[in-house]
Amino acid sequence: MRSPSEIALLKYPFSPKRSPVHLRSQPKRRYSLNPTVSPMKIGRKPKPESPEEMALVHHALENPIRRRMIILMVEGCLSVEGISEAVGPNMLGYHLHRLELAGLIEVADGAITLTEAGEAYGALVKAQAERGSAG
Repeated sequence: MRSPSEIALLKYPFSPKRSPVHLRSQPKRRYSLNPTVSPMKIGRKPKPESPEEMALVHHALENPIRRRMIILMVEGCLSVEGISEAVGPNMLGYHLHRLELAGLIEVADGAITLTEAGEAYGALVKAQAERGSAG
């Protein structure tokens, strides 16, 4: 004969502490607020030095609009107005901010400057788009 706790486990395989709902309700980890992680060195370099920086670059380039934006920047469109005309004004500030957080661009007074990492990743994204594997 099974005990009531064994029967409960058969009916409800997730305990309250390990249920999927409980796991989804946990706050997302914010790398910049974690004191054990070294400060991210975002700027002019071709390769992220930490997993956190790589995650920012990956997040920035996973969106097709941002990939199109970085391709336009590599091709020479380096003004906010020019990018806005090409990709549309919807959420333009958000997309530029994501690219800037990843260390791919710098924005000042409506002018966009590609960092060394931005040029490197932009060339890679452009080559992949030309081959038809991204874009």
